[in-house]
Amino acid sequence: MTSGQKIAASFFISILIFAIVTIFAFVGLFSFFETRFYQSSKINIIQQELDSVSLSLDEYIDVYVQRFSQFSAQKALESVMQSEQTDADIKKRADLYGQLVTGGTKGLTGIRIIRNNGKNIDYSTYSTDMLTQDSTKLSYQSYDQLYINGSPELEYTIVQCTQDRRFKILFDSNNNRIIYTYPFFDNNKLYRGTVLFYVNGSDFSRYLRDKNIIGLTDEYVMGGSINKPFFVKGFESSLKENMNDFLIENWNKGSLNNVKFTHSLDQDSHSWILFTNTKASAYIAALYSEEVFLFPTIVTVLLLL
Repeated sequence: MTSGQKIAASFFISILIFAIVTIFAFVGLFSFFETRFYQSSKINIIQQELDSVSLSLDEYIDVYVQRFSQFSAQKALESVMQSEQTDADIKKRADLYGQLVTGGTKGLTGIRIIRNNGKNIDYSTYSTDMLTQDSTKLSYQSYDQLYINGSPELEYTIVQCTQDRRFKILFDSNNNRIIYTYPFFDNNKLYRGTVLFYVNGSDFSRYLRDKNIIGLTDEYVMGGSINKPFFVKGFESSLKENMNDFLIENWNKGSLNNVKFTHSLDQDSHSWILFTNTKASAYIAALYSEEVFLFPTIVTVLLLL
């Protein structure tokens, strides 16, 4: 090898080493900016949304609590346990229900009044509950014989609202509904049972979209149990059981944020990051794909140029 060739080879090796060192240095700096600034910004945006959703859940529930409380106090309801009822009362109840639905209670699916024996239904807006009807008499099926989605209805002891309470709220995630219950008093002011208002669980997302808190395609899905309910965004329906177990397990351990969930989906491994807000009457959570926290490919390419 001539002297010139040695110099050229030495120069090429030096350039190569410099390039490698520069790339490694840049990658480290790139990783720093991605972690320190980009990911931090994303997390702040997520937490701000969860705060807004959490606050909105309490507002949303309070709106319906007030409406249902007013309906429960209507005099036309007091006579539902009488064997003979006036046509005027029956019509008045139908009108009140129509006003409730058209007055902005968009998620309401039905109402029942159940006697304290947990069997007699004295009022229901569900046509499937009805046995017989004429101008002065209505009869319904027994509550303990009703089914929903192939399973028996919730036991009366679960949905009952005792006379010492103003109301009670149940998040029935298995049937995607929120149940508002109130004590029922007859025309003699005696406590006789419970008034139940059933609201579609998806109505909360409708409320959030109406207030421009979430996007048109976003959805906060109800999950968990009556004792530990939650609304979560980014819930993968095909992994419902796995994700549900993952959420409950981590929350029981006190792990609320920046927790990774990894699972195979379509034969590929996917990872999501969990974020949680515990300020509302139900947990508000979000699962984001891990890729959300990485620089988009186009940004990476531009930075490398």
